[in-house]
Amino acid sequence: MRAAAETLKPVLLEQGLVADGSGGPSYPGDVLLVGDRIAAVGAGLRSRLPDGLALDEVDVVDCRGQVIAPGFIDAHTHDDAIVLHDPACLPKLSQGITTVVGGNCGISLAPYVVPAAKPPLNLLGAASFRYASMRAYGDAVNAARPSLNVVALVGHTTLRFAAMPELDRAASADQRARMAALLEACMAEGAAGLSSGLFYEEAFAAPADEVTDLARIVARHGGVYTTHLRSEMAGIIEAMHEAGDSA
Repeated sequence: MRAAAETLKPVLLEQGLVADGSGGPSYPGDVLLVGDRIAAVGAGLRSRLPDGLALDEVDVVDCRGQVIAPGFIDAHTHDDAIVLHDPACLPKLSQGITTVVGGNCGISLAPYVVPAAKPPLNLLGAASFRYASMRAYGDAVNAARPSLNVVALVGHTTLRFAAMPELDRAASADQRARMAALLEACMAEGAAGLSSGLFYEEAFAAPADEVTDLARIVARHGGVYTTHLRSEMAGIIEAMHEAGDSA
């Protein structure tokens, strides 16, 4: 789910201090952007433009006294609905953020459809849950054309709501199978991984192996597992061990 850039003119960021994210020292230079790609990095790029690209076709930005850096990734957000309702995402862009990761803390918009979501899902907007699949959510993001790249996690709590009538207990074998099937489909449709929010009441009753079984599905797809730990207080060490074991 990528930010739309195909209509942008090429941009030459010129004479800035380039911090390229490699871990090496910053250096004076230019960065040329063509479409949604960095086409070149180096000094004096205006005299070394790619074949077929003239300087008068390029927006040149004087970056003297400024740092040119890759866009930042906001790895923990609940922007799942915001990228749909406010695709300009100016509060993020103004901070240099170009990618957001949504679906954290076990809470994601997909795969779940309900007229009015209960806590904690209503953090994303009680009326926002209208995506029965990750493909449907991805299609909505692409249609909204947000200014940011969007990475979507699947929420464990969302899976529980989709598979279980009551969440104050461990999932049954059939309910686990339902969650597994939903997660498998989401991963095949572009989800980046699984998140859990075991600290919250709606997931607290889930035993560690309920989460671990789902994390194994994610691992097969090369995805990631993130968690809001089961405890942030006296039991935090045990919660950290549990998270590590599940991952």
